[in-house]
Amino acid sequence: MCGIVGILPTEPAGISWPDIDLFENMLITDTIRGSDGTGVFHITASREIMWGKVGAPPFRLINRPNWQKFKNTAFQEARLLIGHNRKAVMGTVSSENAHPFVHEHIIAVHNGFIDNHASFGTFDVDSMAIPQVLASEEDPVKALQKFVGAFAIVWYNALTHKLYIVRNAARPLCYVKTSRNYIIASEQGMLEWLMTRETPPRVGTERKDFEIGMVYEFDLHTRILSELGRYPATAYASCRPVIGTWGGWDDVYEDFAATNEPIDTVSHTPKHTIKVKSIIGETLVFDFAGLRPGIVTGLMSGGKDLSCIKIAMAPGFTPTPEDLKIWKRTKLMGKVSHSEYYASGLMVHWLENCSPVHMYRTWNGIKLNAVEWRMISKTNHCTSCGGNIPLNHIKFTSLTFSDQEKLKIKRIFCPVCLHKKYETYTPKMKEQLRGLNGYSPADYLNESPTSQPVPIAAP
Repeated sequence: MCGIVGILPTEPAGISWPDIDLFENMLITDTIRGSDGTGVFHITASREIMWGKVGAPPFRLINRPNWQKFKNTAFQEARLLIGHNRKAVMGTVSSENAHPFVHEHIIAVHNGFIDNHASFGTFDVDSMAIPQVLASEEDPVKALQKFVGAFAIVWYNALTHKLYIVRNAARPLCYVKTSRNYIIASEQGMLEWLMTRETPPRVGTERKDFEIGMVYEFDLHTRILSELGRYPATAYASCRPVIGTWGGWDDVYEDFAATNEPIDTVSHTPKHTIKVKSIIGETLVFDFAGLRPGIVTGLMSGGKDLSCIKIAMAPGFTPTPEDLKIWKRTKLMGKVSHSEYYASGLMVHWLENCSPVHMYRTWNGIKLNAVEWRMISKTNHCTSCGGNIPLNHIKFTSLTFSDQEKLKIKRIFCPVCLHKKYETYTPKMKEQLRGLNGYSPADYLNESPTSQPVPIAAP
């Protein structure tokens, strides 16, 4: 048994602060239907989706740092709010197994159990099959006929920019219509009680269960809830036992507290799918671009090119003039706290703990950060002997670029070949080079193969 709650505004103003307060109270009270997970999502007029979930009761979500951001965005831009309280029936209690679930252009929450989920693939939670099936069929009525089980399902289709609602006889779902919105919940008594607690009490003009077997759609453009069509629902009864496995709440809370799980943000247009690979906690290395304060571009750790991606520093972080002088001549490093993907195709990663990256210098004076040098050493061979370039001996390596921005190498010499070349120089030239670097390639012969490169100071 799980619970679903939501608010669908019928006025152009969208979500109000009293709506957000009511939504938060519904999430908390709906814990009577499930306390193993809590999830939410909202959608803006520009089809941007913000969602978050935790494998714990709602207070664990509400107390997250990004919850206030979720509420602020909902007030300013959201065209609906959907929440879910999970009662674990299949799968462990974890944030990954909490609702909503996303597949391509579908994001969905579900109350019930899908008996034939295995016929659609292998899933940790039966509900994970739902968005996959809904995404595979253009007609939702046709897609629903594939499910065998108990369900009330609420899902958003980013291609149609509509929310869909359906239930069969085995699961409840109702709505109360007010002058400004539709309020939906699994428990009508709970919903009406919460409405009476508001100041002034919220007045409903219509109270109704969603009709069994009828597919409803809520158009985010017109803000109209209408009946789409009926699917041939069959009677369903099950006394299926709980088959999930989990530890005590203390273990779950400890695991959750050790992470900093953000509310993930995704946007969608018909040309895209709701897919963003999470890089939360990933370390990014980048240049300070100076396009406007706080915006930079660069490379992701591991060598993945992010040159076309914008990266923004965390709100509230203001670089000093001295920072800017250093950053314009070196690299910065920071960990991703959360990510956003906009309809324009712009990816924004919010960073925390930004600091200059260690810089290293080759024998001929070229400065590289650790990520750049790792890429170069792994993807190039010595121009003279064809051998590998030792990762730990950048200061005994000489190289020139054909395109430094793209890290394309024109010539590169390993320590052994550089030493051979150095030995052909005149004594005076050797002395000049040694005075410039403080060492000579001959020192490589006394260097341990496992010694680590020493970073230079930031310029």
